[in-house]
Amino acid sequence: MRTEGPKRVKMRVAEASHAATLRPERVRVVHDAPFPDYQGTTDVTPKVEPQALPTADTVLHADVTVRGIPFYTTTNPSGGYTAIIGG
Repeated sequence: MRTEGPKRVKMRVAEASHAATLRPERVRVVHDAPFPDYQGTTDVTPKVEPQALPTADTVLHADVTVRGIPFYTTTNPSGGYTAIIGG
């Protein structure tokens, strides 16, 4: 959700004498713009090369899950261990 810029709320008030309190934690954002649903993957494992999910100007209906960086160790010819990170 984009958060920059002023916020607008459309509401109709029956009586002008009543006060209203807007609690952001109870607000559900509804888009009236014609943004398409995001159709790509929402499950990502980090890689050495950069990755981007093309989510701009789309509506996501699920959280994006970023998995842990792959990591393992192996023995090496010197009798020690070699750590493999992200590969």
